Amino acid sequence: MDNYYVLINGSGKTSRANIEALLEDHYYKNGKAGTLVVAYETKPTPEQVYAIQFSKDKDKEILLFTTEQGRFDGAPSASVELSSDPLSSAVDFLRGLPSSAFILWSDEDASCQNSLALCKDAGIPCFDLTEGLLPLTPSSDIKTVANPVIPKQEILSAEDDEEEEDEDEEEEEDDEDEEDEEEYEEMDDVYYGIEALAKFIAKEVAKEVLKGLQEPKEGTQE
Repeated sequence: MDNYYVLINGSGKTSRANIEALLEDHYYKNGKAGTLVVAYETKPTPEQVYAIQFSKDKDKEILLFTTEQGRFDGAPSASVELSSDPLSSAVDFLRGLPSSAFILWSDEDASCQNSLALCKDAGIPCFDLTEGLLPLTPSSDIKTVANPVIPKQEILSAEDDEEEEDEDEEEEEDDEDEEDEEEYEEMDDVYYGIEALAKFIAKEVAKEVLKGLQEPKEGTQE
């Protein structure tokens, strides 16, 4: 059975269910010998993670193209190729091989246009993963556009900010849990207070009723 490759890149948004359904259909049509190729700068998008996890569950090989600052802790046992330009390196690797590019299309993501331009030059067909694998046809004069160079320090700073946001969210959740526990405790105190008062009132009423029964009624003799 011939090997084939699926390249996924871009930052467009779609659901896990959509990605899994489209990959399931593609893998079924092309056989077991598939390899998922994922290209990204620092860390895979949630959609790329969905593709990685699903492909791993389907026993597909995983090949990641990323930078030296790239993180791939969400892709155990994947093969990793480091490059200063992961997308170009991934397309060069796929040149001449049976492959398709599934682009998570976003009009605001320059790498999507670059994917079309690079894949057109390499003869790799492109499809929009956010739109049911609708074929993407590049214009005859399409060219790659330069990505802004982000200093390493800014990348690390952005990652630190994300970690701080995660910690803040965890602290907020802990505070909410503590508030809920305090609220429950206050409700318990009110409940037990009402219960005690009700028992006291019932006891006093019972005393008065018993006292009334024991007193002689008018017109009777002792």
